[in-house]
Amino acid sequence: EDAAKSIQRNNPMNVEIRKDITWQGQVKSDSKRFMATDSPLNGLRAGYINMLAKFKRGLTLGETIEALSPKSDKNPTPAMIKVAESMSEIDGIGVRKNDKLEVSMANFDKIKQIGKALLKFEAPGHTFPESMIDEAVKLAIEQKTGVKSKAVVKDKSKMYPPPKTFK
Repeated sequence: EDAAKSIQRNNPMNVEIRKDITWQGQVKSDSKRFMATDSPLNGLRAGYINMLAKFKRGLTLGETIEALSPKSDKNPTPAMIKVAESMSEIDGIGVRKNDKLEVSMANFDKIKQIGKALLKFEAPGHTFPESMIDEAVKLAIEQKTGVKSKAVVKDKSKMYPPPKTFK
């Protein structure tokens, strides 16, 4: 489905509907395959949680991206992996295709960048404020680790756009 639909659904990483999971802020979707949320923050959070679940299971970067955006769905999966490798590089050290990644606040920046790499393909041409992405990553890491951390975004009113209900 096209990127505009994923943005309308507040589901920029195209998280699929699952009968065994109800995402925070999930609302009725116009798609039988992809869920919708009530705000971009909840959609980003769901996308990051979905990605982190794969890393928690021990999948490598390449396996994680293949699971999230399989070639069988006509995704440019090899290109996505290359962009994620490149964007994950922090201080000369990045996550490579065959690397596993520990889900922790210590890897916050790498996790954030891998998600942003996926967004380049899943929601091309659409950008989100850094503060919103930071908050989504923080919430996702907290969800997957059970460890609370200090606020990443001090003034939540600066997160754009305001929450909306998908129609």
